[in-house]
Amino acid sequence: MKIKVMLTNGIMPTRAHEDDAGLDLYTPKTVTVPGSAGMPSPFLTSVNIGHATIDTGVHIEIPKGYVGFVKSKSGLNIKHGLTAEGVIDAGYTGSICVKLYNHTIRDYTFKEGEKIAQLVLLPIITPTLRKSTASKRQNEAMADSARQENKQRYRTMEQKGKVFLSEHICPICGKIFFPTSLHVYRSQDDKPVCSWSCVLRSERESEGKKKKKGDADECS
Repeated sequence: MKIKVMLTNGIMPTRAHEDDAGLDLYTPKTVTVPGSAGMPSPFLTSVNIGHATIDTGVHIEIPKGYVGFVKSKSGLNIKHGLTAEGVIDAGYTGSICVKLYNHTIRDYTFKEGEKIAQLVLLPIITPTLRKSTASKRQNEAMADSARQENKQRYRTMEQKGKVFLSEHICPICGKIFFPTSLHVYRSQDDKPVCSWSCVLRSERESEGKKKKKGDADECS
C-alpha cells in the first residue's frame, strides 16, 4: 500500500505494535479543539459540539476491495471526551483530514506531532443493487415489521440500562438531557450524567467522600 506525506511537518502513519489494527495519525501542527457549551439535545446537529479539522498531509492509496475508517483513539475518547469518525474510499487519493469532536466543556490542545486518531483498513463487498419487485403493500408490511422489531429491541436495551429513550435529570448538575446514544456518560455509581465534566465531578465527590470516611475511621 502506497503512502505519501505531502506537508513539510507531516508524519508518516505508524503502528504502535505489530499486531495493532489501526495506523496512528498525527497532527503536523499545534491545534486546539474548543469545548462544547454543554451537552446538546439529540435534536441539535453535530455543529453544536466543539470541533476542529486537522489536515494530516497524508495521502494513501487504499487497495481496491478495501475501505479506510478514521476512528477515535481510545485514550482520547475515554480520558478527554474526544472522538473522530470518517470513511475513506479506495478511489480517494487526497490528503486525510481528521475532524475531531470535543464532548466536554474544556478546550483541548494537541501539540505538533501528537496522535489524534487512527486509520483502520477493512475488506468490503460491493454487491450489485437491483430494484425490488415487491408490491407497495408488501413493502409497507416489511417496513412496519422492521419498525416493530427496532422498537422492541430498544425497549429491551432500555430495560437493561444500555440505552435511554426518555429525558433524564443529571444527578450531578440537575440539567435535563436525553441520553439516546448507546455510549452515554456515567457517574461513579453507574448513573447516566449529561457530560464528561459531570463524570469528573462525580469522581471528585466520590474521592472526597472516601477521604472523609477514612478520616472519620481514624478518629474513631
